[in-house]
Amino acid sequence: MRGGPTRRCCSSARGSATAEFDAEARLLLAHLYDQRDSPERALGHLRAVLEREPAHEAARRLLEKVEREHQAEADFQRIVTPRFVVKYRRAHGEETRRAVVAALDAAADRVARALAYAPSGRVTVVLYEQRQWEDVTRVHGWATGLFDGKIRLPLPSTLPPVAQLERLIVHEYAHAAIHHLARGRAPRWLHEGLAQALEGLQADPMLRVPGSLSLAGVEALVTDADPLRARAGYDIALWVVRDLLDRGGMEAMRELLSRLGAGDALAEAAPRVYGLGMGEIEFQWRRVLGG
Repeated sequence: MRGGPTRRCCSSARGSATAEFDAEARLLLAHLYDQRDSPERALGHLRAVLEREPAHEAARRLLEKVEREHQAEADFQRIVTPRFVVKYRRAHGEETRRAVVAALDAAADRVARALAYAPSGRVTVVLYEQRQWEDVTRVHGWATGLFDGKIRLPLPSTLPPVAQLERLIVHEYAHAAIHHLARGRAPRWLHEGLAQALEGLQADPMLRVPGSLSLAGVEALVTDADPLRARAGYDIALWVVRDLLDRGGMEAMRELLSRLGAGDALAEAAPRVYGLGMGEIEFQWRRVLGG
């Protein structure tokens, strides 16, 4: 509680009311309600923030995002399972819905075995038609899925092969697990490398990286708008994570995520988990990939 009892007795009514309004707390609540699929409550908090602080850019961006999603999903149906809330349009037929739910359950089982991840509540999954996906998410054109607190997937009119669908869903569910285990502190290269590894993808043993490899460079590549540069970033991220798994297995990876979640920086966590600093590990990677 801000202030303390000695200050409260001296505050004016107006000052007390101002102190009680915490824009950042409201913004956090809006994020939580959005993730829990309660857009009306999220919007209420965001509008309250903007009424008090019209220039609050983070609140305005989130407001626009939640309004966009709320409008697009207004006529969506939903399925509630023990582990998921799946939202979809009627255009997605019964066969598609069954296939998605089965793939979600398989993904949850796989990631739980690997990372010992058990979410405290249901994970929301939203299925879009392609145009809706583009309008709502506004991600790069090469993206095939998104986790932003919810799993968002574009599904074509013809369902992809089961193996492809399962890989896609494992990848996005892995992002949900990594986000929660690391409390949002895992870098993007770790997210994308580990998500691919959990899909079952193997690193290219012939991969070579011209120039001087750095994790900052990989971080930039995996978010690049250019699909070729992004693909290169994903390939390097997978190679890097596979190397970390070779060093310590999933047990060490779980510890790394846990340390990040506890507030350790990567530079602090790496030597405790792998016995080497990140500088030394990156030097070793450069020697192999630059060869």
